Amino acid sequence: MPNTNNQRIPLYKIEDMDFKKVSADSYQFDFIKNPLPVSIEVLGHYMVTYNDLFMDCEHGQIRANDYDKAHVEEQKQGYIRRVKLGQTGIETWLVGWFNPKTGKINLLDGHHRARTVIGATMECPQSSKNVPIMVISFDKDKPETLSEWLSPLNINNTPSKPPTNKDAIKHFAKHHQKYFSQLPKNATEEQKRKHIYDIMSRTHSNVKSTAKKRVYDEAIGGNHEDTRTIGDKESETIQERNWGKTREIGRILNDTCYISSRYDPSRKTIMMKCIERSEELEDKPDKNQMHIRIITWFPSNANFDSRRKEALRVYTAMNNYVIKENLAKVSEVVFAEQDKTKDINQDHVYVWDFYKNEFV
Repeated sequence: MPNTNNQRIPLYKIEDMDFKKVSADSYQFDFIKNPLPVSIEVLGHYMVTYNDLFMDCEHGQIRANDYDKAHVEEQKQGYIRRVKLGQTGIETWLVGWFNPKTGKINLLDGHHRARTVIGATMECPQSSKNVPIMVISFDKDKPETLSEWLSPLNINNTPSKPPTNKDAIKHFAKHHQKYFSQLPKNATEEQKRKHIYDIMSRTHSNVKSTAKKRVYDEAIGGNHEDTRTIGDKESETIQERNWGKTREIGRILNDTCYISSRYDPSRKTIMMKCIERSEELEDKPDKNQMHIRIITWFPSNANFDSRRKEALRVYTAMNNYVIKENLAKVSEVVFAEQDKTKDINQDHVYVWDFYKNEFV
C-alpha cells in the first residue's frame, strides 16, 4: 500500500531489532470497520516488552491527563481473570511506529492497555510481560489522518479509553498550525473555525456540536502571534545550547538520563525511566543515583509563568516524595522561552539544590 510519509522507516531497520515477530491474526484488529488510509501502512506485528515502548509520543492519542487510573484498574482485573483462565490477557493490537534513533516503538494507541500489563505482572506471576503491537508508518504532516483512523478504536472499542473534550483541546492546541496551513494564507477566522470543526468531526467524533466552540476557543482562541510552539528543530537547538549536543530522548548515559519533551509527557517519562533504573539496580545494586536532566515546554496558548511555577512544584514533589533517594533525582529543568517578545535564546534553567531540597 502506498505511503506518503517522507520519514518512512525501512523494514530492515525494524528487523535488525530483537522484537519477536508474530502472526497478524494472533490478536484482533477490525480492518473492515477501520480500513487503512493510503498514508498509513502496516510494517509488521511483534511481541515486545514494556521497555521497548516509548509512551510519550506526540502523535496518535493525545491525552489531557497522563492516564485514567480507574480505567487501568478495571482493565487489569479483567486481564488477570482471563490469564488465570488460560486465555489471552490483551485481546487487541496496540499500535505504534518504530523510531530508529532510539530503537524504541513510539506508542500511538493502547497506553492504558500497556499500563495494564505492567500492573498485572506485579499481581499475577503467570501473566506475560510482553505486549502485542502492530507497527505502522504514517504521514507525520497529516496528524488528522492518523487521529481519524485511530478514533473508532478509542470510541467503539471497549478496552480503549474514549477521548474527552479536554483531550480534543490538547490535540488542537498542538496541531492547529498544521491544520491552518492547509488553508489559503488569507483565510478568514470563520473559514479557520469551520476547517477545525470539520476535522474535529472526524478525529474526535464524540465531541458534541454544542461543545466544538468551547474546544476551539480554549485550544486556539486568543492571539498567539507572540508565542512560539516548540517542534523537533527547536528542541534540538535548545539541547545543543544546554547539553552541547542533541541527545536521544530518554537515553541514560553515565548515570544521567536526558529527557526533552512537552511538560505533560515528561512526567510519565521520568517514572518510566525510574522503573528501568530500578530493574537495573536489581542486577547491579552498586549503581550510582541517576540524574535526570529535562528540557520542557508548554502549548502555545499557555500562561507560561504560572505553568513554569506549577511544573517546578510537581518536579519538586516527585524528588522529595515519589522517587526513592538512592534511585534518581530530577537534577536540572530547562524551560524553553516561548514568548517571542523576549529573548528566545535565553532559557529558564533551574537546578536541584541537594541541601535545600528545592530548585534554584
